[in-house]
Amino acid sequence: MKKGKFNKWLIGVDLDGTLLDNNDELTQKNIDIVRRLSHDGHIVSIITGRPFRSSKHIYRQLGLNTIMANHNGAIIHNPKDPGFISNQTGISRKIISDITGEKGFHNNVENFAVETSKKLYILKHDKWLEDFFFIEGELQVEISDSFDQCAAKMEVDPYSMLVLMKSNVSSEDMSRYILNLKNKYGNSIMLRSWQHPNVKNQIVLEINPVSTDKGHALRKIRNYYNIHSHHTIVFGDGLNDVPMFDEAKHSIVMENANESIRFFASEMTYKDNHNSGVGDYLEKWFYGE
Repeated sequence: MKKGKFNKWLIGVDLDGTLLDNNDELTQKNIDIVRRLSHDGHIVSIITGRPFRSSKHIYRQLGLNTIMANHNGAIIHNPKDPGFISNQTGISRKIISDITGEKGFHNNVENFAVETSKKLYILKHDKWLEDFFFIEGELQVEISDSFDQCAAKMEVDPYSMLVLMKSNVSSEDMSRYILNLKNKYGNSIMLRSWQHPNVKNQIVLEINPVSTDKGHALRKIRNYYNIHSHHTIVFGDGLNDVPMFDEAKHSIVMENANESIRFFASEMTYKDNHNSGVGDYLEKWFYGE
């Protein structure tokens, strides 16, 4: 069915592993289809875990003027509309101070980084951690002398915190630690853990403000543009995209996504991210081409 000439649609897209290829670049096909959809009156919104500093060139390259979400929904804004009141949610510095001050944190943590709008506070230099936050000369890195000093130095509430656990911390220990944090701060923070991609047996703990996930962001964007979930289609490839899948009638997982993620989506792209999977799917979906 050709949908391009009928109702206005909202298209929510993740970046890494989804709209971007394996070189972190946009393919020409993806650029062309996004611009065509925008020209036809549809709303294309980037919804990414990246900070704005590492996604603004993509926004510009696509020629967008729509609302986007960064930090998995911690920041919802419109870069092209200075009159748009952005939605920014941070983690209380008091909570960060309490977490880093606990004995269990000292005993089980190898390194950590806390990001604010201007600085990345980090316990010790770590290339992977610094690359993860896309510093690119726009974010000042401040090394802390101790766990406690990091929280004391922060001037504003941070957007996110990433914790590298010691390699001897087991998955069972991690589960108990996360449960303890949830019991203490569950109303204020969201927790997610995953395996370090480069270090065997090292668990990464991600801490974000509560109610800041991609589903929350998509819902706010959808409400702003007054577009029903039945006219919303989203694309993603990771665990952080699942809340976004839940908020859209049409959730499309990438062909390159992990098997465990595919279960949560309603459909899958015909091609992977490196071969314009999003552009290919949208072209067929809207224009039958």
